[in-house]
Amino acid sequence: NYYFTTWIDNNQTFFDALLVERNVMFIILTLIIIVAAFNIVTGMTILVKNKTKEIAIFNTLGMSKFSISKIFFIMGSFIGISGTIFGVILGVVFAHNIEAIRQFVSFVFQVKVFPPEIYFLSKMPSLIDYKSVLIICFFSVLITFFASLYPAISASKLNPIKGLKYDIVYNGHVTGTTPFGVFVEFNECLTGMIHKSSVHPDWQERLSEIKPGTEVPFYIKEIIKDKIILTQIEKDSLWDTIKPGQKFKGIVKDTKVFGVLVNLDEETIGLVPASVIEKTTHKFTPKQEIEVKVISLDRSNRKIF
Repeated sequence: NYYFTTWIDNNQTFFDALLVERNVMFIILTLIIIVAAFNIVTGMTILVKNKTKEIAIFNTLGMSKFSISKIFFIMGSFIGISGTIFGVILGVVFAHNIEAIRQFVSFVFQVKVFPPEIYFLSKMPSLIDYKSVLIICFFSVLITFFASLYPAISASKLNPIKGLKYDIVYNGHVTGTTPFGVFVEFNECLTGMIHKSSVHPDWQERLSEIKPGTEVPFYIKEIIKDKIILTQIEKDSLWDTIKPGQKFKGIVKDTKVFGVLVNLDEETIGLVPASVIEKTTHKFTPKQEIEVKVISLDRSNRKIF
């Protein structure tokens, strides 16, 4: 009787070691790609923060959120695709010259790289599987696309106005004056207007003398949609004293599907929710004086219910 065994069977321990080594290398390379993807996310996120002014200008010019996100998605994708192409070229060149590189490293550091007595190889073999290269390229680019999505979406949702506070003194530079007020640029990307009635008393009679570039301090008075109304007149705000349970006499400003807007003073507006209105038989009309009670407050978003 004859028994046949392959040279792989005769060296099973050696090939098991090679298989483990190959799997470990696959895991290491996968982690490197994931780290590279996170680097793209981090770099693009920092870029979005640094380009806040430009994004605000795009919004002012009427550019859609989709167009803004597309810009940053293309930038992130370009970085990933460029890195993939460069990596493939470098990897192929490295693979073609692996034996020369091994000998060079061994000569320079006086260390045997892949010693023959362990690996049973007199020289380092190299075989490029272009199908595997294409698969790796595909998944690398795919990961890059996914990594570019988050910064792109963040850029499209960026709204510098949302970070403004009503109780902080800001400094800005005058960009222009008109008979009814002063336009001021601040936070590098925002522009607001100080109405002549809200300008500091020393300047009210000489608005025309205020030159562009003049630095001025101010408060945020009101934000109406994307319009920022500023003031230089400091006064006690209702927000400093208002508490849940307090009652006020207010003037109905407008009626909406979701409730009734009520002016509690010249600058403060509260909302009577539709769920509360349904429990009463009162009919509300603009400029009507009514008595209201504060149910809850959302100070961060300046909302009174």
